[in-house]
Amino acid sequence: MKAVIISIGDELLKGHRLNTNASFIARQLGSIGIPVIRIITCSDDPQSIRDSVSSALEESEAVLMTGGLGPTNDDRTRKSVQELLGRKLVFDEPSCERIAERFRRRRRPVSEVMKSQAMVIEGSVVIPNTKG
Repeated sequence: MKAVIISIGDELLKGHRLNTNASFIARQLGSIGIPVIRIITCSDDPQSIRDSVSSALEESEAVLMTGGLGPTNDDRTRKSVQELLGRKLVFDEPSCERIAERFRRRRRPVSEVMKSQAMVIEGSVVIPNTKG
């Protein structure tokens, strides 16, 4: 199995944030014998996301994506990949529970907008973020 990592976000391309997620994921995959053949950083532009995912699917068996999944208007990852794959968005209860628990610990209300982060692409595998 070969993997491609896609990091999404204009903040990465502009140098406002360091792409530590990709290096961490690459190390973890390498430690279990899965070679990373490419790391892609793309903008929040829907076409850029679709092009990156399409390319990654052609050359690998596993595509890991990070970024572009918050509740803000510029986070277009789900919709872009959904359109590319022709799949539905489905509600993932375990993800919603993790989000709600994180907000409860911070004594913040859980809004419907925050719950929308628990919508995932049908058939995808959610890898919980236990770090932040």
